[in-house]
Amino acid sequence: MLIDFIGTFAAGFAAAGVVMLLNRLLGRIFPKWVLPVAAGATMIAFTIYREYTWFPTVRAQLPPEVIIVAAPKERMLYRPWTYVAPITLRFLAVDKTGMLRSTADPDLRVVNLVGMQRWAATQGVKVAFDCGEGRMAPLVEGAELGEDGQLIGADWQAVGPDDPYLKAACDGG
Repeated sequence: MLIDFIGTFAAGFAAAGVVMLLNRLLGRIFPKWVLPVAAGATMIAFTIYREYTWFPTVRAQLPPEVIIVAAPKERMLYRPWTYVAPITLRFLAVDKTGMLRSTADPDLRVVNLVGMQRWAATQGVKVAFDCGEGRMAPLVEGAELGEDGQLIGADWQAVGPDDPYLKAACDGG
């Protein structure tokens, strides 16, 4: 956030400098309002650019084991340009980097479900998937994969074979 803040002001100062230089080279033909308008417009444009490039930048930095499952495009009243081009400011992904497999049931896998949002801390929860039965169970408070490979204390929920989270956790791995 601090980098974006500093970058926004740097872009505004750079635009002001360019306008001042052009005004001096052209014999001071610009009215006085041009300088603050150019600086402000540049700062707004830079902020919009950073918002639209956040998701592609983060997505490109993720390892191949992190599979993005949901990345909604949003429109916001206080960002009217998003009605022309919706923006992605959050996403959910299945992180298979630390995937655990059951020794007793090869269809049972435990992965991290990760939620990322611009300007917010990354959140994650461990989730068990039963690839054979098409079901999932969040591993919260007391639920865990036991030493014998069985899931203990989990509340299974049927999701079906077409569920994108199940597909991401079970396919290819």
